[in-house]
Amino acid sequence: MKNQVIQTGNSFDQGSFTLGHARKVWRRIEEQLPGTGIIKNLSDFAQAGLVRSGMALAKDTSVGADVQDFVAIPWADIVSAQGVTYSKVDSPTGNPKTKGYYEYDETDGYVATNDTSVTANKDYYEQVAAVTTDGLGIVGFLQEDVPVISHVSGETTTYNTGTCTVIVKGEIYGYMLGDTQEQAATVAAAIKAMTQKNGLNIRVID
Repeated sequence: MKNQVIQTGNSFDQGSFTLGHARKVWRRIEEQLPGTGIIKNLSDFAQAGLVRSGMALAKDTSVGADVQDFVAIPWADIVSAQGVTYSKVDSPTGNPKTKGYYEYDETDGYVATNDTSVTANKDYYEQVAAVTTDGLGIVGFLQEDVPVISHVSGETTTYNTGTCTVIVKGEIYGYMLGDTQEQAATVAAAIKAMTQKNGLNIRVID
């Protein structure tokens, strides 16, 4: 019987390949970070059973983290970072309209107020800028799928070592950047608009 070779999440300088799905994720891979990275937040992907190829990666900044330690950023987090939020104004004063305050309407959500003076016992809100993709600290993207395997012993759950290859320069297909077509489109647009620095150069292919 022939020996079977199983990919475990590290390409070891090989070219691109697909794992777990039929469509290609990477059109071209031009540069990767040296050495093998480790994804430290595998527990966040336990239900999915894998960390998908093409997922954004940030440096692990927790205490004791190594230079090769990374955290995978779920696509949902990138989507939510594009959304504007609203914060309640404490003790509003002056002209709410000229200050750009909002009111909350049960039907229409947050709408710009037309009040020119503060109405007693009325809540006003300020628009809070989105975190933006830049604020997520993305340093690269995952080359290939990384399986998530858990082992339960008593009350302790441990996970396999999530070795990975981090791509910093290349071309990625936008349709693979999410679990749905809508999500992938939002993530792709966010990556296109992202400020790419420190050698990061990821181009999204439509």
